[in-house]
Amino acid sequence: MWTGIEYQVATNMIYEGMLVEGLSVVKAIHERYRPEKHNPWNEIECSDHYARALASWGVLLAIQDYKYDGPAKYFSYAPKLQQNNFKSFFTAAEGWGNIEQQRTAGSQTNTISVAYGILRLAKLSIELTGEAKKVQLLANGQSIPISFTQKDNRLTVIFEETILEARQSFVLSVNY
Repeated sequence: MWTGIEYQVATNMIYEGMLVEGLSVVKAIHERYRPEKHNPWNEIECSDHYARALASWGVLLAIQDYKYDGPAKYFSYAPKLQQNNFKSFFTAAEGWGNIEQQRTAGSQTNTISVAYGILRLAKLSIELTGEAKKVQLLANGQSIPISFTQKDNRLTVIFEETILEARQSFVLSVNY
């Protein structure tokens, strides 16, 4: 059993749109290392605490469809699970925090909250289910000027570089 390779296969499946199949690979790994049988924090390959199992992080990134480019100040996510009510966490070059997505029939709200460190952004991209009619970005409660484009279901918002610190957030609101 090479869990690191299994996680990589699961990650690739999710990126290719095979969500159920990818998650079934992850479930099989979990079943093999569940607490009743083994230490779930020690997926044994070539020895105890073998590093290849850290490929499991890729599964999280694939489910979030998370992309971050620090030098370009670019942040993107498009959840593959629970798209109408999604919450997870992110890591970036200088900080980490939470991401959320809430969808209703005619609107969507995406939130990026910094819990520790800082986050420098000038471009944000999300996936929509309709054509954006009204787009607003709040940085720590204050509206900031933006421009946006939409290609198919991908909305990209561009703004002046903004730095968020711990306990601050971006809230992107879109009406269809």
